[in-house]
Amino acid sequence: MKKINYKKYMVGAVPVAEKDKSVVDIVITSEDKNNEIGIKALPLLHDGQVIIISGGTTNLFFSKLIPLLLKATIYTYSLPIAMQLSQYPNIDLIFLGG
Repeated sequence: MKKINYKKYMVGAVPVAEKDKSVVDIVITSEDKNNEIGIKALPLLHDGQVIIISGGTTNLFFSKLIPLLLKATIYTYSLPIAMQLSQYPNIDLIFLGG
């Protein structure tokens, strides 16, 4: 059996990037693509629906496009999306813990 030699490395401190100040102020990258997807999905929304929204920046962007007067029940486990949707008066928001 061949012997394998390993080199030991010491790990030091690594600077951590500054986090967003608020979950509602998350910066969304690829805004053009997210906008296109969100606009295509908007006609699928109707009053009285039950909707499940997973996490991610595309769905966060989509949640910002939802019409303010939409009457729906929305389930999500994403805190940023829940915070965004909590501002909608006619949405029954169900936040799923994880």
